[in-house]
Amino acid sequence: MMRKFIGAVVFATTVAAISDAHAVVCPDKPKETTASAAKALAKELYQSVDDAQTGMKERYGSNVFTSGKAVLPTDSGPKNIGNIWGNYLEKAGHPRPEDIRKCASALSRHGLDHQAGYILVLPRADVDDIDHLQGNLKDIMDQ
Repeated sequence: MMRKFIGAVVFATTVAAISDAHAVVCPDKPKETTASAAKALAKELYQSVDDAQTGMKERYGSNVFTSGKAVLPTDSGPKNIGNIWGNYLEKAGHPRPEDIRKCASALSRHGLDHQAGYILVLPRADVDDIDHLQGNLKDIMDQ
């Protein structure tokens, strides 16, 4: 019983730290996004993905994305890893699904490749996808 309580406290603390994150704001006019604005946007998106990934690894272990588990325990019962990943992204300030397309559109004009754009719009809890997206965002930041 004490172990379950400690796990809940760790999860609540991790989510609380993540929920203080700055929300990423996607541009209203993606076609007018400047190179410097694209770099700033890529940095914010990179950070939100990194924060979400760190939070999940703290809660579920460093191999959470490679363990092959499709369902993980939560305080409200078992949930699909994809749903949990979406929750962590949201808490980390990642844009809502209805807004993320604007971010992908803006960044595609500054080097975001098609695969990374797809991953950005439809994020999966997959280590290869996360690495590809972060690598592509880093390339934009380094331009």
